[in-house]
Amino acid sequence: MKLTFYSNFLNHHQIPLCNEFYDILGDDFCFVATEPINKERLALGYRDSNSRFPYCLSAYASLENQQRAIDLVVESDVVIHGSAPTFYLTERMKLNKITFKYTERLFKKWYYYFMPGFYRLYRRYTGKNLFYLCAGAYVHKDLKLISRKINGCFRWGYFPEFLLNNAASKSENSPVELLWCGRMIKFKRPEKVIYLANKLKREKIEFHLTMIGTGDYDQKIKKMIKDRNLEEYISWKGALPAEEVRNYMMNTDIFVCTSNRFEGWGAVLNEAMNSQCAIVACNRIGSVPFLIEDGVNGFTFLRDRELYQSVKKLINNKALRNDMSYKGYKVIQELWNSKVAAQRFLNLSNSIINGEVIVDYKEGPCSRIE
Repeated sequence: MKLTFYSNFLNHHQIPLCNEFYDILGDDFCFVATEPINKERLALGYRDSNSRFPYCLSAYASLENQQRAIDLVVESDVVIHGSAPTFYLTERMKLNKITFKYTERLFKKWYYYFMPGFYRLYRRYTGKNLFYLCAGAYVHKDLKLISRKINGCFRWGYFPEFLLNNAASKSENSPVELLWCGRMIKFKRPEKVIYLANKLKREKIEFHLTMIGTGDYDQKIKKMIKDRNLEEYISWKGALPAEEVRNYMMNTDIFVCTSNRFEGWGAVLNEAMNSQCAIVACNRIGSVPFLIEDGVNGFTFLRDRELYQSVKKLINNKALRNDMSYKGYKVIQELWNSKVAAQRFLNLSNSIINGEVIVDYKEGPCSRIE
């Protein structure tokens, strides 16, 4: 099988999956990067990986590479189309060859509901060999609003590097360590964790919070910390490389994820579960319904009161904290990882190519969404 994956640039959340594809397919796998990594991502600690791997073709780097990217539209048995120019998808659909659209939720912004062109963009491929890899639990609902004639939708996501983890080092933490990580921007809602910290302080509950990230809200959040006299409770780390973030996770008891519905997936959640953190996450985040069973391997919340109550419960109950963190880790170890995802995707693709009954996974990557 010849597989090509088109996306904007190669980042650390995609590399493990691409490595698995390359290990299985060799030179029959290609990742086409359609643009260089942007400065904002570099400032957050991302590495420029477009030239680091033998399977990555930087289409923007030369006319020769650009033509090769176009040729692969025709030559490939299967294409994954992610955050890449629509041109590649349109050309592929002219050939009606098997293609998977890799997408987060479509209606992140309310005004998209009132844009006819947005609907036409997806309806134009009705009846074609186009399937959807739904990176988040709300993608399928959005697709159904656009068209009732969707070929096939499958659970998907992002698959950061899986690391074997021994959480024994966390067991004696005092005070309990909390972590928030992400860009300091509006939809990540970092202020929520400041309100949480302030309430924990007022209730005289022992904790320590580390915040990692940078963005437009930097000064606002720093001022909130100072105004509430939380400096001794909160450590501000700014932007860090992905490897250092994972090190902090490995020594964290509770990971708090406060993003709203604009968070299409939220790969930090995979990483925190892999690091055996007990999870408290907003249920509007795309990955949460796929990864978290509320009250079993983590807590989900919608309101601030629920966020506070869940974190307080985990701080005060070490056994519950350990149980949830271990169950979360097993979900990543056994199901939501790049090795399982790559093998399942290739099995699914082969069944479609050969005209067989589509392989029916009950849960996890490539399981069908009806």
